Amino acid sequence: MTSDSEIPNNTAGIGTQVTRHEVARVGACAALAFSRRTRPVLRRAEAAARVDLAAAIIAMDAADDRIAAGENVHSMNEQAAVEEALRAYAQALANLVRGQLS
Repeated sequence: MTSDSEIPNNTAGIGTQVTRHEVARVGACAALAFSRRTRPVLRRAEAAARVDLAAAIIAMDAADDRIAAGENVHSMNEQAAVEEALRAYAQALANLVRGQLS
């Protein structure tokens, strides 16, 4: 079964077709909305991790711009920081969706 498999949606008596991916997205939206309302500590942790990820991406882009301008530098540290921030954000998001601290 793929994420694009179609599932009949006859809930409202309408013969529309939605994909499993669309169903999963609706469920994820509902879970996130609920968790964001009921778990403010986890919501703040997810928001902080998102900002940290954005800051790491901006720093990596700045390093790449310096490289493109001819400076003799590399962006490996910045790339590693983005990977770590991405991992931390993914964990914070998972905690929020699950409603638990890791």
